[in-house]
Amino acid sequence: MEDLGGGYRTLFHLENSFNAMNGQSGSLFNRWATIGLFNVDFGTVLLGRELFISNGVWDFDPFG
Repeated sequence: MEDLGGGYRTLFHLENSFNAMNGQSGSLFNRWATIGLFNVDFGTVLLGRELFISNGVWDFDPFG
């Protein structure tokens, strides 16, 4: 999280995976890649790719 001043902050989360059996990796940041903007008064907006869709009752991975 980086402070931009005026109550604004940037957010970013980059995550990659690899196969533990052979060490090969998929595409860059194939698990999680988001960037966002946070403001104390207005909340948070995130854009990008998130790994899981979850509501606490069921988990769903759209990529597989």
